[in-house]
Amino acid sequence: MDNLRFSVGLTGDLGGFDWDLRYTHSETDHYFSQPDTSTTRFSAAIAGQGGTSGTESWNLFDPSANSASLREWISTAQETWSENELDVVDLVFSGEIGSTSAGNIDIAFGLQYREEAFDVKRDKGSIVEFDSEGNLIKPADLLFLGGGSESNASRDAIALFAEVSVPVTDKLQVNGAVRYEELEDDSTFDPKISLRYEVSDSLILRASASTSFREASLSQLYSSGVGLQGIQDFTTDGTPKGGTTFIRIAQDGNPNLSPEESDNLNIGAIWRPQSNLEIKLDYWSIDYSDVITIESAQGIVAATPLAPAVKRTIDGTLIGVTTGYFNASNVKTDGIDFEVNYSLDTSFGDIELGLSGSHMNKYEIPNAKGETQDVVGLFNHDNFARSLPETKMTLSAVLNSGPHKLALYGKHISDYKTTRALSDTAKSRGYSPKIDEWFSVDLQYNYTFDMDDNQIRLTLGGINILDEDPPLVFDAANFSYDSRQHDARGRIMYVGIKLIR
Repeated sequence: MDNLRFSVGLTGDLGGFDWDLRYTHSETDHYFSQPDTSTTRFSAAIAGQGGTSGTESWNLFDPSANSASLREWISTAQETWSENELDVVDLVFSGEIGSTSAGNIDIAFGLQYREEAFDVKRDKGSIVEFDSEGNLIKPADLLFLGGGSESNASRDAIALFAEVSVPVTDKLQVNGAVRYEELEDDSTFDPKISLRYEVSDSLILRASASTSFREASLSQLYSSGVGLQGIQDFTTDGTPKGGTTFIRIAQDGNPNLSPEESDNLNIGAIWRPQSNLEIKLDYWSIDYSDVITIESAQGIVAATPLAPAVKRTIDGTLIGVTTGYFNASNVKTDGIDFEVNYSLDTSFGDIELGLSGSHMNKYEIPNAKGETQDVVGLFNHDNFARSLPETKMTLSAVLNSGPHKLALYGKHISDYKTTRALSDTAKSRGYSPKIDEWFSVDLQYNYTFDMDDNQIRLTLGGINILDEDPPLVFDAANFSYDSRQHDARGRIMYVGIKLIR
């Protein structure tokens, strides 16, 4: 992978306002190769038409009897070359437009021009083709992996924005902002207002309300690929059918995706009962519409096992599922964020203790029946939501003593559960619907010293120093742990050196 990023800018003043003109370019080139076996060549070898001579046969019963040249002849790789580019021009003016008895009224306004492009190319044997309905009509010449389509696209957008900060009184601060963005096929107008009120020297109340939007990525709009996933088949009456097997899942882009929009609300408080103790508490609520997400292959099979997107052989054996990106009708979520920080001076240094976390009250999504379902506390293998433990917390203890810094972090993830049906074999191997809570500990030591006009920082640390295994998750033929929440790598030690100018 090659990355390039640079930014150049000019600054000045005009009519009492400071201005900042900046151009930023970034690009990423990525080459990916994964070994596999050619389906056509392997079939030819089984039929006795393999090798460069076209006369060699593949021995299915004794692979060691096959020649090295024949093994090399059937070998191939899934190769992908991807390029992503982003160019952004920002022009921002800032200054004062007046004052109140409490202070100056500050404003910032400007415009942004953005252009992005992506290009995906594949080797001949890794290319797949889809029909106009998004169905896979030509698979890749790969025995195990799925390949994907070649695609390229570009787009641009221009935005106008403004933000103003008004100190209404010595106690009340009001900020307002608006952003208008013109896309190639759409436009959006998003306002925001936030309030900050100092009730006393120790208590601050704050609140904000805003709307926002997110357009689909170029990959979600135009790129398609095929992967492997463990899927449990079902009959039309909802009964599990057979065991879970790896099948190919086609993921097709959707050029008709609408931008995702949301209404956001935040209400919170900051309390400092003493100079070395601070407590923050915030309630947040987000109401999404037209959420951009991808269909769950398992959810499609469970809800509609005979749907056109579910691919079967003549005898009904499940062999594939076609999924696509879509706009979900509505998603509502809310929760509470909290943070406690305490500091104290000791004879051996300054100590900082902290506790931060988030608790999700609900995450309501539409299900296959058109009803609303709260999926907090679930693994969510059969819908478009990710796994959602209710609570995550981080404990921290940091000691600063001259050039030395020692930091200890404890990370907690609450338990949740999976609704995937467990086989007797899975139960005998220790799997259960409950996914246990997880607590891991990280440790880091830094030593900083001067060198000429710079500083050098040496770092020694460990991630998951107690070597805690992730909780078991019965995810059928997929991983036996939740890679979105837990880390299966075990204890990781690292060292580092950094030059600070």
